[in-house]
Amino acid sequence: MSATREDWQVLMGLFPPGWEELGRSAGAVARLRGFNSLNNLLRTLLLHVGCGWSLRETAVQAKLAGIADVSDVTLLNR
Repeated sequence: MSATREDWQVLMGLFPPGWEELGRSAGAVARLRGFNSLNNLLRTLLLHVGCGWSLRETAVQAKLAGIADVSDVTLLNR
């Protein structure tokens, strides 16, 4: 397991049980357009905020990491 994936698993362990369902029921997520899971959407958005990348750079890095294949405009709409 790579360090990046291992770090992500540690971070996910800090979230409350059922966080994905809470996000959906609270209306924070209506669609996952371009993402295959809520987990990958959150991971991509945290990369954007945590690394200080532009939306375009975040989209490129997410694609290179195999997390999501989305455009910068799709990220803006999320």
